[in-house]
Amino acid sequence: MGELNQHDLSCFGCNVFIETGTGKAVGTSYACTFPQFRELHTIEIMPQLHEYSKSTINDPRLTFHLGNSVDTIKAILPKLDKNDRVLFWLDAHFPGADYQLAPYKYDAESMPLNIELQTICGERDTRNDTFIIDDLRLYEEGSYELGSATLPLKKSGIGFIEELLGKSHSIKRDYRHQGFLILTPKIV
Repeated sequence: MGELNQHDLSCFGCNVFIETGTGKAVGTSYACTFPQFRELHTIEIMPQLHEYSKSTINDPRLTFHLGNSVDTIKAILPKLDKNDRVLFWLDAHFPGADYQLAPYKYDAESMPLNIELQTICGERDTRNDTFIIDDLRLYEEGSYELGSATLPLKKSGIGFIEELLGKSHSIKRDYRHQGFLILTPKIV
């Protein structure tokens, strides 16, 4: 579970916020404190967490979505204006596991980041969008505040992210907490 509050969301110039993996809505609550977001969307696959989170925040700009992140992203993106600038907070790793609602496992359903990014890039021109991706330590070695993780994903690293977004975005590594990738539009 990431710490979105370690990032100043006002500096990215985005007017729409989309989060995968609501959890207990800590990141969602933080995003709601930024008035520049015209609309906010948060996606949770675990019904218990979805219901809990809905009861914690009352913001008319916010829509809670129950479902898997890929299908829900496909439903949200066509409704956005092409000129919207979206801040994607992607934290959909091990759904429910941090809350003892599901096991930690390493499959496409539990680790949907690659499919999420392919879906987003396939459905939308992302050149003006920003991505904050949590849990970098699952993909790369580094000096993370919470320590390194030993996982098979490190063999592939973040090559899929660089392939999808490396030409259009600057990629910054942040080793706070469990590590973040911050992808911001390249200035042309």
